[in-house]
Amino acid sequence: MKFRTYACIDVIIFHLSTECTVKSFDFVSAVNCTEQSDCTVVHQLVGEQLSLICDVNNVASSVWKWENEVLYAGTTPIATYKNIDLLEDSYSLNLHPVRISNDGRYVCKDNNGNHIDYCVEVLSVPSIMIFVDDLNELAYFEGISGKEYNVTCKVIATKPVLNMTWTVNGVLINTARLVTENKDKPQTFDMITSMTYNGNGSDDIFNCTSSRENYFSVEKNLLMKTYGMLLTIADN
Repeated sequence: MKFRTYACIDVIIFHLSTECTVKSFDFVSAVNCTEQSDCTVVHQLVGEQLSLICDVNNVASSVWKWENEVLYAGTTPIATYKNIDLLEDSYSLNLHPVRISNDGRYVCKDNNGNHIDYCVEVLSVPSIMIFVDDLNELAYFEGISGKEYNVTCKVIATKPVLNMTWTVNGVLINTARLVTENKDKPQTFDMITSMTYNGNGSDDIFNCTSSRENYFSVEKNLLMKTYGMLLTIADN
């Protein structure tokens, strides 16, 4: 079995070469909660419900803000969103369901200067597809021994940009990735990584995995079988 990886990446353009150096590349997420030292970091999956609690003594003089926008002054809505409302009994902000655009810093503050800060990073679980050459998504492929095939893994609609790994028969293969914005789901990203494969009559298992530690991991497997060509010699 022989395979060759697409080994370098320059911004969002692949250079198909075996002599390039892998360069790391990421789009910048809308919010980077790891850099926020003075707030409570919250990671939340798209579609789930999230309650941000604020324990204040004087609700009438308190405000909820999202970034620089006031959501509630006391219990009076100022900026309104269909999926954000206020639980007045606890003065908690309720997001239901969480949307991909709900990233950011949420602050509850009273007139004494007391405040609670949350840094919310929304996560989108992607789907994964594996292709061989220009064929549709596959889980099984039969090919000819000695012929080169292009094997591609595509991670679709992820947020943030995630780790992405290839293994062949359990062996880690280092490949670069192409990262682009998903046109159908704004604020999410697609990732693609490819290799060329030259089977030698073996059965090989390809695994592509993308994960966010402690939150989710998605993967797809492809079984590739290659056979020698059968030649028929006609009798004279």
